[in-house]
Amino acid sequence: MKKFLRITAIVVLVLIAIFFAAGFFLNESKPEGTPGPEADALARKMMTAIDHDAWDTTAVVSWNFGGRQQHIWDRERHLAEVRWADGEENFRSQVDINARTGLLWKNGESVTDPAARDQGVDFAWKKWVNDSFWLNPVSKVFDPGTERSLVKLDDGSEALMITYTSGGDTPGDSYLWMVDENGLPTSWKMWVSIIP
Repeated sequence: MKKFLRITAIVVLVLIAIFFAAGFFLNESKPEGTPGPEADALARKMMTAIDHDAWDTTAVVSWNFGGRQQHIWDRERHLAEVRWADGEENFRSQVDINARTGLLWKNGESVTDPAARDQGVDFAWKKWVNDSFWLNPVSKVFDPGTERSLVKLDDGSEALMITYTSGGDTPGDSYLWMVDENGLPTSWKMWVSIIP
């Protein structure tokens, strides 16, 4: 039994060492970009490639985020409904996105305790912020508080760096969008506060 525990401990330590080594070697510094009209032009090309005009006219959208949260977003009235589970408990919150206020239900019963309700509504708002970003992140390249810059890649192509200086739940995050010749995003890299 001692031999098994010793081997298990060694394997765990080796895996931890590999994890930290991979993080060290895969870490990449955020590239410097050049802000200006060329960056804005690439951002507009991306918006055209994803048919942003159709997105702008979408009044209501619903989606499931990774099986964890279900969303209904009334984009015209700036309201959202978020549903999630925490163990055996099911929650539903209706949130005024702009005011960050709303209602909360736990297992179908209205939560009337103000502190518990506000905590649940805040949780739902943060989930909506994150999940709606990833639903269509390119649509946010001209949001208030964004900075756009053009980055020259090693292969000679250009990419678009978007930095969110304000708004959302994690201001300061940056995303580098690689695009094809039509402006359609093909991949991205990110420098965000929650992932070192």
